[in-house]
Amino acid sequence: MIKIITPEQFRTTVWKNGKGKTLQLAISPGGSIELFDWRLSIASVIEDGVFSDFSGYQRSLILLEGDGIKLTHNDTRVDILKKPLSFSCFSGQQRTVGHLLGGTIKDFNVMAKSGKYKACVKTYVEKQSIDLSPSTLCFIFSKSHKTIIQTSTNEVLLPANHLMQLTEHKDRVSVKGRQYIIVYLKKL
Repeated sequence: MIKIITPEQFRTTVWKNGKGKTLQLAISPGGSIELFDWRLSIASVIEDGVFSDFSGYQRSLILLEGDGIKLTHNDTRVDILKKPLSFSCFSGQQRTVGHLLGGTIKDFNVMAKSGKYKACVKTYVEKQSIDLSPSTLCFIFSKSHKTIIQTSTNEVLLPANHLMQLTEHKDRVSVKGRQYIIVYLKKL
């Protein structure tokens, strides 16, 4: 099943630490900011600071816009995201501090409950066509260009800044475009 989630359906929520707002694109059925199995969102980071504690979740943070961000996890591991669609995967229980490399950035966030779901994130900057792996739950986010999704029965145009949810797809599905994110969520 294919479902397109438009920007009008996205919901603004306050960060768990109260220091900003996020645009929630999709969340597991019945989920809330406090408790969910998986969640996809976009946030603007306007200042340096400590990320919200999401113990019990695995996180992926993907740079959408801006000069970049340096992420320091537990004062030991450092990830520097400078290029559009570069990303970092880390545990939500780690003390993660973000330092902006220029000005405000916008990022795409994927969170999956440890032990319940595993998230696999792939990003594509250059124009290309790829075949999706069969999965029970997959999302495609088109960053700034239209993306074409082709199934065995139809072709769907995914406009920029829209999210597509594919549920229980086992047939061949190909994605054509550039600057898009694919998130596979596998139930454990």
